[in-house]
Amino acid sequence: MSDEEEAIRFDIFKQNAQKIEALNREHGQEVYGYNLFSDLTAEEFADQYLMEPFDSAAKCEWPYNRVHHISQAELSSTPTSWDWRTQTPNPVTAVKDQGQCGSCWAFSTTGNIEGQWTLSGKTQPLISEQELVDCSHACLASEPSLCNGGCNGGLPWLAYEDVIKWGGITGESNYPYTAMTGNCRSSGMPNVAEIRNWTATSPDMVSIEAFLVSQGPLSMTLNANRLQSYRKGVIQPSIFSQCPSSGADHAVLLVGFGDDSSSGTSVHYWTIKNSWGSSWGEAGFFRMQADGDMCGIWDCVSSATL
Repeated sequence: MSDEEEAIRFDIFKQNAQKIEALNREHGQEVYGYNLFSDLTAEEFADQYLMEPFDSAAKCEWPYNRVHHISQAELSSTPTSWDWRTQTPNPVTAVKDQGQCGSCWAFSTTGNIEGQWTLSGKTQPLISEQELVDCSHACLASEPSLCNGGCNGGLPWLAYEDVIKWGGITGESNYPYTAMTGNCRSSGMPNVAEIRNWTATSPDMVSIEAFLVSQGPLSMTLNANRLQSYRKGVIQPSIFSQCPSSGADHAVLLVGFGDDSSSGTSVHYWTIKNSWGSSWGEAGFFRMQADGDMCGIWDCVSSATL
């Protein structure tokens, strides 16, 4: 790094430090801090690590036959807290790192399929995100111009469609991750997992929690504009106005929910697996208040099915 570039980065770091101090004052507990993104502007962060924003509420009005309609039995058996990481078998694989590539949608997809495969009683696979990045180009039927596009972003449910069409997906060891969009070269590679269909759930907390417990870890999308400086704790509604439900630009994996009283008031939260490495956030995970569609996190919750 040149002296000039280092000076630019340091100036951006100081500006971000002021934003972090303001967020912590507003929030009331220490949630924001310094991480690997602290010397990036908000525009650089979005360009390097997020997808092109889309209107999740409009794009995720699922057809009736795609919605998993929660039964009364599922609702009545939903506990007050849940974490798939503590279950046997544990369907949550280790946190991965997408690097400077807007491929979060691929990691959200593989995390879900890895969980589905594990919960079916099979050996836990590590699925290739790179095969999705290079080879998944499915488009929305309602909007043919919106397609999966490698490091430029994509949608997990379109990735499910391609995996179904391919007859399965290969493993990381066969098709390693490069954090770049490349030419598709999956021909002849063995599949390590297969899916037959996919489903989604209604955009409300009760349905999502019941779906999570009965189905396994779930793919979800959100507006990520409060994740750049996240360090720990539960992201709460004092910043709702700064994180609207529109403009989803990131895909993640829901693995649990529970309650936190560390701030003096009990907050019900989601536990969510990210794809920015284990040094980010809470060992690669973050928590966000569940009872409210904060950052649009209720709108696009889906899962592959075997």
